[in-house]
Amino acid sequence: MKYLFTFLLLFLSLSIFSQNQTSDLRYIPNQIIIQLEKGSDATAFFKKIKNEQTESDIVFQKEKQFSKMLNLFLLKTEEDIENVEALLQAIRKHPEVKLVGQNFQVPQRDLTPNDPQYTSQWDMERINAPAVWETTTGGVTPLGDTIVVAMMESGDWRHEDLIDNLWINWDEINNDGIDNDGNGYIDDYFGWNVIDSTDIIGADGLGHGIRVGGIIGATGNNEIGVSGVNWNVKIMWVHNNLFFDKIVEGYEYVYQTRKLYNDTNGDKGAFVVATNSSFGVSGNNPTYPDGLQIDDNVFFPLWCEMYNTMGQEGVLNVGSTANSVFDVDEIGDIPSICPTDHLIVAAESNQADLLSSAFGKTLVDISAPGDGSPSTFNNDMYNSIGGTSAAAPHITGGIALLYSLPCEKLALAHKLDPAATALIMKDFILDGADQLEDHTGKVSSGGRLNLERSMELVNEYCGSSIGILNIDKLTPNPTVNYIDIDFTPNEFGMYQVEVFNSIGQRMLEMEYEAKQFIPASFRIENISELKTGVYFLRIKNSIDFDTIKFVVHK
Repeated sequence: MKYLFTFLLLFLSLSIFSQNQTSDLRYIPNQIIIQLEKGSDATAFFKKIKNEQTESDIVFQKEKQFSKMLNLFLLKTEEDIENVEALLQAIRKHPEVKLVGQNFQVPQRDLTPNDPQYTSQWDMERINAPAVWETTTGGVTPLGDTIVVAMMESGDWRHEDLIDNLWINWDEINNDGIDNDGNGYIDDYFGWNVIDSTDIIGADGLGHGIRVGGIIGATGNNEIGVSGVNWNVKIMWVHNNLFFDKIVEGYEYVYQTRKLYNDTNGDKGAFVVATNSSFGVSGNNPTYPDGLQIDDNVFFPLWCEMYNTMGQEGVLNVGSTANSVFDVDEIGDIPSICPTDHLIVAAESNQADLLSSAFGKTLVDISAPGDGSPSTFNNDMYNSIGGTSAAAPHITGGIALLYSLPCEKLALAHKLDPAATALIMKDFILDGADQLEDHTGKVSSGGRLNLERSMELVNEYCGSSIGILNIDKLTPNPTVNYIDIDFTPNEFGMYQVEVFNSIGQRMLEMEYEAKQFIPASFRIENISELKTGVYFLRIKNSIDFDTIKFVVHK
């Protein structure tokens, strides 16, 4: 009924206001839409209308009813109507007429931000970011977790287009000399500077970090500068000088902050979903004339291990491969050769959708735009950035953007099993890639980042179970004392049944044995132990799981 009411209001507005009103609609100059009152004789009415207009120059074609449910008719004229308002007023006076207005064409909804330099941001169009912005522009998950991206470089977060998306550690009291949140870092209020153990995040001389950060999360649609992949996302700045020890120390900070968030069910820490590392050690470095291998430096495996460690807490890491054109599978590169699942290695594609960086069928995952991508720069200025330094943040920002889609199933899965869900997100990114002939056999996904397709994969995941295990019904909902569950098993045997609250705490658990491969039913009696609120029931076995939301109201 809501949509019907809105639809009718639209036509009512057309019948009241002049057709010369400013509008995004394109009115059709020889077509009139009429809604007749229920029970009206349409044949007699249109005959009367045509007879009334015989003295005018208007020649009507045959009318057509295009909605029986709403009793709507389309009336065409042979030529464009010169005085539309006069004709509408003449038709409107008849008692049979409920609504009348001029037909119109609705514009496509391609959401374009009003940032003045967006017109030069070819990169955002290439990855189909505007299609995702129609649904979300970032911010929080459906369960209310504030999405954070860790920028593993310094950058001036006070930039006019970045300051609104700064992550702040609200569990710290700024500059009181005390580790208020107990995360092991004193006064990490504005992020963390691993060089001098403060939260003073400075700008690097070349403006590299600020340009990378702008691609991830320059505030969009604010009539300033450019737009990031996320219009709304919190960027955690981790200032370092790219010395190996400081790189690892920075990763350690991210790990501890996300682990604290998980351990406290979101009361402290930060919901860091991704890190961005637009730096590395090139395999064609003269130091390694025979090609870089993982054991060429005893510390490289530790660098790689940090990705594993963060991944176990749910952090998906994005690293850039080398900018020189060579086969990483043969020559090597750090971090490209890191043997970890919780890493996406980014290559660069140019405006012609051709690879313009190092590649590797096994070790490099996907490309994203580089080639002069516009972004933020020092002193409230704007500049461009290219190479894999630009490619990586498009992917990092995309990860954060996808987590903000209205998919409770994904958000809950990330709470219950962060490590596994991060890998599901990696699949969404890689499986959504646009397949390009130039990329075939050169990157593992075979293509370039396409966030619209990745969004479609998220929607498919949310709209159905991973496999055939399916929760068919939960009643009553809302409930007070018990719930009855009907579900379809995917095999014989034991199933784990769990109830979680809205922040991911497990409140109840039990087992159910399915003895037949047919729809099954069972009851949970002790729902009365739960307080009023939103809860999630999950049924899982070794193959699959499904989740459903319910409400306890007392």
